[in-house]
Amino acid sequence: MKKIMILDDDPQLRTMLKSMLNNMYSIIEAEDVDQAIKLCKENDINLIITDLFMPGKSGLDLIEEIKKSHPHINILAVSGGNYTKSCDFLPIAEIIGANETLHKPFTMGELREKVRVLTQ
Repeated sequence: MKKIMILDDDPQLRTMLKSMLNNMYSIIEAEDVDQAIKLCKENDINLIITDLFMPGKSGLDLIEEIKKSHPHINILAVSGGNYTKSCDFLPIAEIIGANETLHKPFTMGELREKVRVLTQ
């Protein structure tokens, strides 16, 4: 079974994403970038779904680190914009290595399709 890491500082969002995917994939959760990097070293991760805006290190920091240390891991960056909703960093996420991006809010179907493609 493919293993997916969900990285988001919001526990409710992690729970929601996990419930959308749990029947089809093995899911592990991380609440910050440092924990995610540690879990990547300890697990055979196929896909990381990461938010971009979190306290401390951002999803952009994660993408850069993972693409250097674990280039085989696919990354799906999700974001609804920053805290002021004035900037869209998803194009930057793609430039630095995210395989796919998804704007919040998204549907269950949109999420499952992106995940299906990235875990083939």
